[in-house]
Amino acid sequence: MGRIKTVVLWARAHPRIAVLVFAFVFFIVSMFFLSGGSTNNSTEQSATKTPVASPTLTPTIQALQVPTVYPKSGDVEVGGSLAGVSVFFNAPIDTSSIQIVAEPAINFRVGILADDPNRIILTPLTPWASGVKYSVKILRGVRTSDQKKELKQDITIEYHIKDIPTDNFIE
Repeated sequence: MGRIKTVVLWARAHPRIAVLVFAFVFFIVSMFFLSGGSTNNSTEQSATKTPVASPTLTPTIQALQVPTVYPKSGDVEVGGSLAGVSVFFNAPIDTSSIQIVAEPAINFRVGILADDPNRIILTPLTPWASGVKYSVKILRGVRTSDQKKELKQDITIEYHIKDIPTDNFIE
């Protein structure tokens, strides 16, 4: 009881310092209780505490659809030409997100028309070889220009290339 009386008398004599000391002690005690009330800093105890993750909002990315491809899979009469493939999506496309794999290997230029941003045109850089069966795959991950939709699965188009018929040409 004598110590408490001494502290009270000291606090009355030095009120400004007493307020600072009280605030410091209150801060230390608060931190002790906020940390779980433990002074044990061993690795064993800290390993059992689970950190609390801050909540984050993850935007939902909708599935991008491909309603039409032209020409459709099957026999196509484009042998020896640089005829393009039109792929129609249900929203404007970010062409930088497009990846294409073809068997046998053939490279494409990917184009988009300003007046039809939902359609991409795949133009081969070398002519289609007659008699060859091509499998052209647009890999999942294609995004819309607003980044709200994404192609969730690969799109595969298979062509059996035939010669362009010449019987209708005027000689």
